[in-house]
Amino acid sequence: MFRTLQRATALRWFGILALVPAIILTAGCSAQVPQLVGSSTVEAAFIDYVSSVAGVKSVHTRNWLSGFLEPGTFVVFDVILSDERESAEVDSTARLITEWVRTRVDPKADVTVYVTLFAAGNAVSLSADDASNWARIQIVDRAVVSSAVDHAWLRASWLGDPRNSDDGTNLQLVSSLAAEGLTSTAFAASMEAYQAFLPAESSFVTVIDSDLASYSSGFETKDRSLSAFVSEPPSEATLQCVDEVAVDPGVMGYNFAPASEFWSSTVDLQAAESYFSKARLSCLSEIQRVQFTIDGS
Repeated sequence: MFRTLQRATALRWFGILALVPAIILTAGCSAQVPQLVGSSTVEAAFIDYVSSVAGVKSVHTRNWLSGFLEPGTFVVFDVILSDERESAEVDSTARLITEWVRTRVDPKADVTVYVTLFAAGNAVSLSADDASNWARIQIVDRAVVSSAVDHAWLRASWLGDPRNSDDGTNLQLVSSLAAEGLTSTAFAASMEAYQAFLPAESSFVTVIDSDLASYSSGFETKDRSLSAFVSEPPSEATLQCVDEVAVDPGVMGYNFAPASEFWSSTVDLQAAESYFSKARLSCLSEIQRVQFTIDGS
């Protein structure tokens, strides 16, 4: 997967503990087979199986939820693949995993498995649908072709989110900005990559200038992010202004998304440069509502 990105180090899976991004892989109504697994055995059985799959370097349980606060059992796995894996090989691995979930997890056990595949600094959160997974893999591949994009992660909705589905809705493509890359260029490339393989629906694209492993919600202090729904891309004027923000040494960070009735875009300014930076960023205020803060306060 993503052979062209062997220059990059693999995602630090342990650096993303704050987020539970992968979409549901729920056991379907398939024919009963021997040795079905339930809530008490699914973790060990899954790790044992996936560890034997060619090209898998390691498997980690990121989260395991069960008890009175949540119905049933939710298990979240990160599967780390060899960096040299190509897209077709990643797709083959994804199909093996989804087939295992469909045939080995007891449909009566109320167990939900979440899986994200990591390789060469990129990641894909899996669906229960093989065709959807292949589309997600291709989106990431196309996004990182751009010289403005360093790595990409096709993420699914939050754990337990009722919007989770297998039809390509409610997804997020997060792209990290390459050194010297323009935010607007990376954003346009990410938008094009997503639209080439999946419908816009309610999904969105985010470009950040920090490492994907540190990304959570897009509101990390001192990081910079630009987000928009695929169906509602920002104007050329907005993108040009964000590029100006990105090169301003007085800007500590920004979290820029289309302002709405309920929220505004935010820009955090370094105290020493706050007055001059705010003046230079007047283009944002002309476009939409923007809140300026000093040193994140």
